[in-house]
Amino acid sequence: MRVGDLSTGVAKLRDAIETLEASWNDTAYHWQDANSRRVEEEYLQNIIMSVKLAIESTQKMNDLLARAHRECSE
Repeated sequence: MRVGDLSTGVAKLRDAIETLEASWNDTAYHWQDANSRRVEEEYLQNIIMSVKLAIESTQKMNDLLARAHRECSE
């Protein structure tokens, strides 16, 4: 991994959010009441959205860093 390479972190975030979503889907199949809906609405939806935005932003930053590295290496 190069200095400034964020792709490993992005991959770990993607894996983590996929695991969270799959685990929640398994849990929600068995837990279907007002509390489960509250947990999903108040916590999980916000966490998932925030992590997906972080992934997108981090990927853009990684692309910019890679471009800067290429341009400085020429």
